[in-house]
Amino acid sequence: MVFVDVVGYGLIIPFLPYIVTQYGASAFFATAMISVYALMQIVFAPIVGAASDKWGRRTMVLFSLSVSLFCYLLYVSAFILFVYPTIILTVLFVSRLLAGVGGSTIGVVYAYISDHFSGHEKTKIMVRVSALTNVSLVVGPLMGGLLGYFPAYVVGLIAATLCLFAVTMAYFYFFENKTQKMLHREAETIKKHKKHSFWQQWSGLSKNVKSLLCFSFIEYFCFAQMFSIVALFVAQRYHFYQMQVGFLIVGVAFIIAFTRGVLMSKLMARYNWRYLLMGGSALFAVGFFGNAMVDKLWPAMLFTVLFALGAAIIGAIISVMLTHQGDENQGFIQGADQSVSAMAFVLGPISAGLLYDYISITAPFIVSGILSLILFCLTIVLKEIPQGDRGLT
Repeated sequence: MVFVDVVGYGLIIPFLPYIVTQYGASAFFATAMISVYALMQIVFAPIVGAASDKWGRRTMVLFSLSVSLFCYLLYVSAFILFVYPTIILTVLFVSRLLAGVGGSTIGVVYAYISDHFSGHEKTKIMVRVSALTNVSLVVGPLMGGLLGYFPAYVVGLIAATLCLFAVTMAYFYFFENKTQKMLHREAETIKKHKKHSFWQQWSGLSKNVKSLLCFSFIEYFCFAQMFSIVALFVAQRYHFYQMQVGFLIVGVAFIIAFTRGVLMSKLMARYNWRYLLMGGSALFAVGFFGNAMVDKLWPAMLFTVLFALGAAIIGAIISVMLTHQGDENQGFIQGADQSVSAMAFVLGPISAGLLYDYISITAPFIVSGILSLILFCLTIVLKEIPQGDRGLT
């Protein structure tokens, strides 16, 4: 379910040049198709998360996946049923807009894990789900790139098939057992919904949660800048072709997946989380600055590895920390985190494109490196880092 949710974001990216050239769309329109998905998540992820607190995780997961399935079918219909470019582009834009509404599964799944697991077991599962999230984020563009030799609607058909499989699995195998913890959560949530608005719930979050959400935004913003500009950057600086870009994405995905899925549970069991967050921020910054400064391929690959390690460490720790920030409103917290990441994926590509076009091709990397250093400094001065359970191995 998480895989399908995140793959949908990046699936369209390899086809943007095709859409621009084939149907006469502007570059701004192509960028808007990337950003609108995340923009809709900003609005709907907290709503879906809060709704899952009230009506159940399973109900909202099925709702989100069903909307995503409809959007993929709409994407396919744009190429099959219509001829005029203006209509095709309009349908594609609407499909991406509605996909953002349906792409709210991740926060609900995180809240489900928080409901049913505790202590070191919850942390281990969260780390692995977080790894899957990052892998999915790069699998989407990779899958779209590898299918670039086929008609555009083939990508939509494959995505719709995956989504239909996810809906079927969720319907038959995704159930909630009403534990005492969940019953208490539902009772408390109903009271809160009667007395408090969305903004009152937000203002009621602890300072620690808000700090973690700030960290999350910086990490996602930097990742989004790299993610959105890397194909253009390596094509211009190193003359990469489509398949070489695909291999680069696979390499980054493997490093992030291995680090989050295998190494992080061991590291978080052994070392202080503050030091790990500081180390991840430092690696993140070195990776960005290194890619901006070097113009040789092999040193650039080394700095890309450091970037991937930093992204994996920061993302895993923040995700786990958020699950230790209260049980009765985990749906709202996870929904807020998804909205923060969505905002970063709206602003990150726009920022990267403007910096790339009007300053220099290395400017997005320099800005991300500076932000990573700010994250490093904030980690030092933050008074409280929630540690959770150490028994993760």
